[in-house]
Amino acid sequence: MGTDSESSSKPRSATKLIDGGSSSSSDDERPASGYHYFALFILCIINLLNFMDRYTVAAVLTDIQDYYSINDSEAGLLQTVFIVFYTIFAPICGYLGDRYNRKWIMTVGICVWSGAVLSSTFIPKEYFVVFLVLRGIVGIGEASYSTCSPTLIADMFTGKRRSRALMLFYFAIPVGRSVIGDFLKASLPL
Repeated sequence: MGTDSESSSKPRSATKLIDGGSSSSSDDERPASGYHYFALFILCIINLLNFMDRYTVAAVLTDIQDYYSINDSEAGLLQTVFIVFYTIFAPICGYLGDRYNRKWIMTVGICVWSGAVLSSTFIPKEYFVVFLVLRGIVGIGEASYSTCSPTLIADMFTGKRRSRALMLFYFAIPVGRSVIGDFLKASLPL
C-alpha cells in the first residue's frame, strides 16, 4: 500500500507542473509591501527615463550633426560608442551585482549616467570627442542600472507578482521610445 501512495503523489506533482501550476507551496508567496510597490514605481520611472535618453540622440541626430559640424559616419559613432561601453560594462556590473550591494552599484550607475548626460549638455562645438566619450559613459551608467534593477524586482516580488512587476518594468522600453517620438513630432515644425 505504501508504494501506491508514493506512486500516486509523483504524478500529481508532475501534472501540476505540466498544467502550469507551481511546484512551490503557497507559503512561498510573500505579500509585497507598500515599500515594494513604491520601489517598483521608482524603478519604472528611472527605466522610462533610461530609454527616453537612449532614443533621444537618434531623434535629434541631425541637430547634433549641425551643432558639431560632423558627417554621418562621425554621427554614427555616437550610438556605436554607447553600445560598446554598454556591452563591455553590463557583464562587469552583473558580476559586481552578484557579489556586492546591488542598490549601491545601481545608485552609482544612475549618478554616473545622470552626470554624463548633464555634462554633455555643456560641451562646446569644438569638443565633439568629449561629447562622444560622455555618451560612452552614459552606457556605463545604463549598464549598471539595466543589470541590477531586474534582480532587485525579483527580490521584492514572488510568483505572479514578480511576473507582473517585471512586465511593468520592461513596459518602459516601448513607452520611452514612443514618448520621445511623440514629443519630437509635436515640437518639430512641419
